[in-house]
Amino acid sequence: MALGYGAYFGLSWTLALREPSTQVLALVSSEGVPVGRTIILRDGRALVVLKAPRPSGRVYQAWGLGEGAPIPLSTFRLPLKTFRLPPEVKALAVSLEPPGGSRRPTDIIGLPRP
Repeated sequence: MALGYGAYFGLSWTLALREPSTQVLALVSSEGVPVGRTIILRDGRALVVLKAPRPSGRVYQAWGLGEGAPIPLSTFRLPLKTFRLPPEVKALAVSLEPPGGSRRPTDIIGLPRP
């Protein structure tokens, strides 16, 4: 059953890449090194895929970017995560944070780049 769900999950995101309204953004470090990608669908769903596992004792945290300050989104431990974005969010950034997350990003590891 898990294999079937995994295949469906992968196929649904792959098919979404055909839609003209789908945004695919690279996530890059402050040095310009690619660390992952985000896929943002027109309906507000987003997928984050990161290249490397997180360091021990830290969690990833997603940040919604739009007008004004970054909006804290959920934390996650695996380098793959889906989100439902608030309407004002146009892109995502990712940081490393202490368990439980932060109100403001402290160690940004990935900023969006088209």
